[in-house]
Amino acid sequence: MMDCRTGLLLLTLCYAGIRGQTLTESESAVKRPGESHKLTCTYSGFSSDQHIAWIRQPAGKGLEWFAYISSGSSSIYYSDSVKNRFTISRDNSRKQVYLQMNSLRAEDSAVYYCARDTVTQETETLVVEINHCDYYGYGYFDYWGKGTTVTVTSDTPAQAPTHVIGLMPCGPQSRDTVTLGCLATGFTPSSLTFSWTQGSNNLENITQYPSILKNDKYWGISQVQVSRQDWDAKKTFKCVANHVGDQTTSPITKPDVLFRSPNLTTSFFLDEEKQQASFYCFAKDFSPRTHEIIWQKVGSEKASILDETSVFSEGRNDTNGAKLYSAASLLTVNPTELTSGATFTCVFKGKVEHPAAMIEHLGSAGCIQAAVDINIIGPTYRDILVKQSGKITCQIQVNNGQLEKIFWENQDNVEMAGTVKTEGLKKKEELVLDITYDEWHQGVERYCVVQHKDILFPFKIQYKRQNKFLNETVCSCKEEMEAEEDHMANTALTFIFLFIMTLLFSVGTTLSKVNASFVYNGL
Repeated sequence: MMDCRTGLLLLTLCYAGIRGQTLTESESAVKRPGESHKLTCTYSGFSSDQHIAWIRQPAGKGLEWFAYISSGSSSIYYSDSVKNRFTISRDNSRKQVYLQMNSLRAEDSAVYYCARDTVTQETETLVVEINHCDYYGYGYFDYWGKGTTVTVTSDTPAQAPTHVIGLMPCGPQSRDTVTLGCLATGFTPSSLTFSWTQGSNNLENITQYPSILKNDKYWGISQVQVSRQDWDAKKTFKCVANHVGDQTTSPITKPDVLFRSPNLTTSFFLDEEKQQASFYCFAKDFSPRTHEIIWQKVGSEKASILDETSVFSEGRNDTNGAKLYSAASLLTVNPTELTSGATFTCVFKGKVEHPAAMIEHLGSAGCIQAAVDINIIGPTYRDILVKQSGKITCQIQVNNGQLEKIFWENQDNVEMAGTVKTEGLKKKEELVLDITYDEWHQGVERYCVVQHKDILFPFKIQYKRQNKFLNETVCSCKEEMEAEEDHMANTALTFIFLFIMTLLFSVGTTLSKVNASFVYNGL
């Protein structure tokens, strides 16, 4: 005898949809064990409310009839496998039947169908004997939905990429091919693949890098080599991100106008003699030429500008023949503008975006405090001439932030063993280095290197035997400095500022700003 469930399925194929009656389940879902999920079955095309059952089929197994609700909700049934975990209910005004699934298990993974039951009478016997597929002759399932998949797994639920972004070269390309890129972000699991097309052609020369995990989501990167001739002809290339059965496409076409962000550099100079503070901003190699450079002061009253000068250069042609432009601006203000908290910002307005760097005065009026003070003290004559050796001392005073690492380097810029200090660094440190008479007599160079946690590049100060005593102090609050006569050198060095330049290439036509700001810590 044919299995009753197979017979039901064949009967469904024959009857379903003949008169426009339909049942539709809600979307598929991926859940973790222990989580909850609610399925909705919407029925239409029937003359009255119907008896509805939920049926499921796990992969590789037969159909399981596990929940039933009569048209008036007077009769409800659950199989033992879902009892006390699943709840069936309905809203006849919406023509919907619901299945609330709690405490999901891996064995609940299946394709879930809702079906119309043709039973013509409701008795307790029918409900109890629901496991018999023919209802003892009282009814059968004649209309089924298409089914929806519920997957219960401990693996992370699948999530399509939040963004798929095409990348094109921002610099000159001198070869016969052009490298295009594609970035997919925010997807899981990591099983994402890229493909590339141009028209109806699938492209080769594809490189795909392993997915990178970032904040519980994955990022994927792919590159493809395309013909320069096709690229210059402005043919459209498509990056296709394939993930868990879904595809997301990003087209890439060479723009009509070259958009390039400038290389932005800034600097600062304080002329105490002339009582002037100068801020310099240089934007190099940008395109198109339309631009504006303006200065802004934030954090205090508007700056009293002594002078502002801007220059513009027609620039040069890159290897692609595109015209690149450069511009510069010099702002001169009174040093009294360098009040605590004042931020001077160079704003470059062009067709592309660029991140900002800031000049912020952190010191007080009068003697402006430096971020780091470094003092190098050479060996004494007594030690060098009598003991044939001496000590070089690097004195470090941190006024802002924290030290990350201090050490000595030799004349070949090689870190000297035994001089490195990274743990327990304080606001005031001393780093001592031994030097022999021969090294001192030959004039060897040694460098005290100070790495600051908030500054990209290290401070690097040279020690070398001098022919005379140095008694210099840059920006001292004192009237004078007393020199120690038995020291080879006493050079107080104060560092004002370090500029960190970044470059971000972004393709687009929206007018945007480039902010170049820099932190002024004072002399």
